[in-house]
Amino acid sequence: MRQKRIAKNPPTDAMRRFCFPGMRALAWLFIGVSFPSLLLAQTRPIRYSGPISAWPEVQRIDLFTAFPIYMQEISVDLGLTVESIIPETAQPIPQQLEDDEIDGVIVQFTDLVRLQKDWDLEPSICVVQGGRASEQIYLVSNQPIENVADLKGSKLVAPGNREFPIYFLESLIDQECQTRPESFFGEIETIDKQVNAIISVVRRKSRACLVTRTTFETMQQLSPHLIKRLHIVAKSPEYPRASLAFRAEFDPALKGQIVDFLTHGFKQKARTRQVLVLFKVECFAHYDVEMYQDAKAIVEQYGM
Repeated sequence: MRQKRIAKNPPTDAMRRFCFPGMRALAWLFIGVSFPSLLLAQTRPIRYSGPISAWPEVQRIDLFTAFPIYMQEISVDLGLTVESIIPETAQPIPQQLEDDEIDGVIVQFTDLVRLQKDWDLEPSICVVQGGRASEQIYLVSNQPIENVADLKGSKLVAPGNREFPIYFLESLIDQECQTRPESFFGEIETIDKQVNAIISVVRRKSRACLVTRTTFETMQQLSPHLIKRLHIVAKSPEYPRASLAFRAEFDPALKGQIVDFLTHGFKQKARTRQVLVLFKVECFAHYDVEMYQDAKAIVEQYGM
């Protein structure tokens, strides 16, 4: 494993202590005249890279509407400029970190674990859906079975736009049957819409599927007559959805201010509530590192 790298010239926030706009302006004037290089460092925006792939259930137009509002409201609260970079996937992020272009990331859990292999990133925030700050993957069948081995040779439907369900499936089949999913199942079909995966199992077009707990419980409320025909065969460890992580050297006091705003102040404004609707989440919550250790181990073994 390579030694984790830190920023060569991390941005600072010396003026964060000046609470009043007039005092802050005078302080910036003094610094600009006396230490112009420091002024350049101070005016550098705080930047995050948040790939589209972190939000598989959100439409692109909603993401590009939500992110500017999200960053603007944080900027207003902090009194500093906060910007977002929105690549398609997390693939450009290592280079962005190498070039000191960003101070944090908003990524899906599997990308976060991979990035932490080489970079000191400290997750602080995750999103809440269904009243929970975590998610699970259910392996569901249309027949009552005693163990996973009973699904051998059958057809499975899996999400095509998420990675963790696949890594969980690999770990499950490896531990229970000592083989790989593609050798164990007769056919694996990928579907992006989880509701369609459940319907496929209900209609017996496939024997089993992988779905999130949130989708399963939502269907349970909306169509209990369908869900009662299904049986949960296995459950994954808890894992977070899209998460915000900071570079380890990022100003702790400023990080605390951002975390406090996202977890407490974000739902207080109409504009920020609009962001939550567009992101299809209820709120932001503190990231629980200990809760996700088992899921992290799965990604480290099957997703690197």
